[in-house]
Amino acid sequence: MAWIVTRSGHGELITLCGLFLALVAGAKGFESVGLKADLGALFVGILVGQHPKSKELSKSLGSIIEILLIGFFLSIGLKGLPDWTGLGIAVGLTLLVPIKSVLLLGLLTRFHLRVRTSWMSMWTLATYSEFGLIVMAVGVKKAWVGSGVAHHCRDRIVFEHSGGRSAQPWG
Repeated sequence: MAWIVTRSGHGELITLCGLFLALVAGAKGFESVGLKADLGALFVGILVGQHPKSKELSKSLGSIIEILLIGFFLSIGLKGLPDWTGLGIAVGLTLLVPIKSVLLLGLLTRFHLRVRTSWMSMWTLATYSEFGLIVMAVGVKKAWVGSGVAHHCRDRIVFEHSGGRSAQPWG
């Protein structure tokens, strides 16, 4: 695999190489032996992450990742408009974020972490991420969570992200 990445060159070829390794070698390769495709792509990513050209590969795949994220959020937005109840729950959860942040900062400093470390960790952990949407979608598909709860969580996360890409002061 390292030989393929080394010989791929620069520019468009390294992008195609990254897509080939993730989708064909990783996903289809693992799927053909009865394992999950996601696991194969993850495995290939771990192997390629050790290569000297991994930073260049990551940079070249960045635009594709952004396009996929836009498609992901568009698909969420097209699932339907929130009702007034969902909007109220989203606003209520947004108002709880400062309280959650203060409690998290207090907990981290209580564990004797440095204040700066606690502060940075608090900003990272206090926000809601799009990962929550993915987890909630799996929960609805497996009937672990009702679709009404999932819609309220979706509304909350989209409401938070509508103000900007990240609620973190440095991001």
